[in-house]
Amino acid sequence: MATRKIVYDDRDSNIQYSGEWFRRTGDLEDIGNYGPPYLHTLHGTNHDASISFEFDGTGVEVFGTNIVNNPTIDPDPNFECFIDGVSIGRDSPFEFQENNWKLCETDGLSTGQHKLRVDIKVKSRKQTFWLDKIQYVPSPSVPLDNKTIRIENTDSAILLDSTWGAFGPSNGTSVTNAVAHVDFNGTSVSWVGYIPSEFPHGSAFGTYSIDDSNATDFNLSGLPGNKDTSEYNQVFFTTPEVKNGSHTLTVTFLGSEDTTPLTLDCLYIKDSTHSISPSNT
Repeated sequence: MATRKIVYDDRDSNIQYSGEWFRRTGDLEDIGNYGPPYLHTLHGTNHDASISFEFDGTGVEVFGTNIVNNPTIDPDPNFECFIDGVSIGRDSPFEFQENNWKLCETDGLSTGQHKLRVDIKVKSRKQTFWLDKIQYVPSPSVPLDNKTIRIENTDSAILLDSTWGAFGPSNGTSVTNAVAHVDFNGTSVSWVGYIPSEFPHGSAFGTYSIDDSNATDFNLSGLPGNKDTSEYNQVFFTTPEVKNGSHTLTVTFLGSEDTTPLTLDCLYIKDSTHSISPSNT
């Protein structure tokens, strides 16, 4: 699913919870290497329960925090996802604890209204099913007012200068004064990348500005000296809110080949009113 997606945090009222649930903020931030939960919030349950979510679109993805007992034999917790009453199963459980873990997905749906349901089974009260976010590819007619949109690093709204290259599925640069421009419609942008282990670990910084505003510094801390595994889903900065409308974000890398690089996986655009159709180029 490479197109733009509408993102719903677990706290959004469009996600309906049945059964006994609780909320957590700032918990489980440091498990695994897939970054903290989206917006640092989770919904959890230690009981059999369910989730439902109605959407007008052609594909949907469900993410949570993966902490599973007996993942290959008899997973606890376990769950099954349904679209319009038809099972789409689940992604395979993972033996290690991770945030931002894809629980299930489907695409290729007909344009129009659909209903996602997730049925959850928890055997041990010491185990918890965690929901983090739901994101979906909307139908062209869906209004984007007051929505958060995820756009990928390949989106046509992102213009990278010639010093940027492919870092696996991401983009990245180690060249001083490398520049990226992002045209967006909305009020704020969050820049998400990863910290690669195969490059120098020393800290660096960069700047961002919106339109003609003064540049603001942001820090790239690099990997701690005792870590040798890349860290994913890292929000390097979130811009202050500006008046809703058309804007240009300019980002400049001020590190070097001797520091941690600047990478880009995706952007989250708040209150987007941009067309949903552009995707990869």
